[in-house]
Amino acid sequence: MGDKTFEAFYKEKVSTTKVFTIANIISLGRLCLLPFILLFITKETLYYERLSFFLLLIAVMTDPLDGYIARRFNQVSVLGNLIDPIIDKGYTASIAVYLILFRDFPLFIASIILLRDLLIMIFGYAILRKRFELPKSDFIGKLTGCAYGACALSYTVRWYPYNEWFAWLALIFTFISGINYLIKFLYTWLSR
Repeated sequence: MGDKTFEAFYKEKVSTTKVFTIANIISLGRLCLLPFILLFITKETLYYERLSFFLLLIAVMTDPLDGYIARRFNQVSVLGNLIDPIIDKGYTASIAVYLILFRDFPLFIASIILLRDLLIMIFGYAILRKRFELPKSDFIGKLTGCAYGACALSYTVRWYPYNEWFAWLALIFTFISGINYLIKFLYTWLSR
């Protein structure tokens, strides 16, 4: 990278990259679903429970789809690499808060999940600033996302007692992926 600053590197990459790709539109569409999912979680009727489940299911299913489409059809972009994890973390945080408030999701499990995501964002930003690289999710991260999705879906429709099993599964994956990300961050930080 030479003497190039982060800002210069970023402006160059963003100005020469694709913006309106199918993958980015899917990511932004997922973001547009979030307010409706949150609103429907606040409602106590079976109709809204099912509606929130259905919209959240669409969001969970399209999360890996945007990345697949970006890679498969050569639509990988800096914007997509930035917004996808931010949207994912926004989903995790807001859904967790609403599930705590309206579906008896365990506060201590949500706190650990949110702490892990916050640390990933902080370390990821530090690596982006130092190495001009965006940390990527790996297989363990994707499995953790699946565990979160299953957990959130089961709490959305109050699927007792299985929702508690999914919460513990999500917590286990949180620890495993947290350690995995820590190792990746340290390796990236200390290399070169």
